[in-house]
Amino acid sequence: MRNKEVTGVALMAWMLACSACSLPATETVVEPIDPARKLIGTVQGTGAVSPLLGSDVLVEGVVVRNLMGDSDDVGQEMKETLGEGAGSAGPPIGWFIQDEGDGNPATSDGVFVLDQGYDTSINMPADAEYTMRLGSRVRTGDRVTVRGRVVELPQAQVADQPRSTGHAVSRGDADGSVTAIAAMSVTLVAPAERASPITVLPASAVSEATEAMRR
Repeated sequence: MRNKEVTGVALMAWMLACSACSLPATETVVEPIDPARKLIGTVQGTGAVSPLLGSDVLVEGVVVRNLMGDSDDVGQEMKETLGEGAGSAGPPIGWFIQDEGDGNPATSDGVFVLDQGYDTSINMPADAEYTMRLGSRVRTGDRVTVRGRVVELPQAQVADQPRSTGHAVSRGDADGSVTAIAAMSVTLVAPAERASPITVLPASAVSEATEAMRR
């Protein structure tokens, strides 16, 4: 009997203590923008070459031009699957993205993403589509996050291809290079996961400060 009384007192004390506790909310909360994210202007910098050249970065933006095109092409996808569409083996697989800007007119808000085909890791957002190479299918207007290494590519390597779609973009200095991100990971950002909108503004002029931005 004594043991039952002790147990009852302990249980009552625990209930009184927990009555002041608030249970965690069950409603799903969208996480804020990844604090590790770099604005594209920070990646581009004010010079002809990125100040972050060789660094691994995370950026987010809207696809404004797609060198691979927005329509399905089984033949092209087969080449991408076999790795024949990337690097020196053929035209680059890639697209231009632009973010909301850093407020500095001396830095470009756009950058070229070199999607390395089968070397780009697979991501599984809820409503994404996939190419035959099992990479995320990216189309003009998609919002994406990209993790990768900052590189500089020759202008000719990011020239338009017959399948290119989207807005025309500023190519910067014709005699210079194009700042790019060699993608290691690409993820489509679903509407429910967007912490804030990204409004893409056209470039006011064609210059190094507007490289890769839509015109």
